[in-house]
Amino acid sequence: MPILKVGDDGMLRVPGELLGGAQPESWFELEVVGDVVVLRPAGVERPFWRRATPGQRADAFQQWANTPLPEGADLPAESLRRESFYD
Repeated sequence: MPILKVGDDGMLRVPGELLGGAQPESWFELEVVGDVVVLRPAGVERPFWRRATPGQRADAFQQWANTPLPEGADLPAESLRRESFYD
């Protein structure tokens, strides 16, 4: 595992070979997750569940749960009987 050091100028330099072949002048987003620093190519859209805070995810779930069910026919009770599963 590589060890990185902050220089006298306060810069943390990461060797290019550790960045998956990133081209010079590439931009990265930095995220601190607990004790881990995550570098992600900038401009790449992350899914909602990755970028949202726990509160935002909870709000989105609550909104989804309160969405009215789509109109449609109910299953007849007979179709839910074990004996009819394999018919």
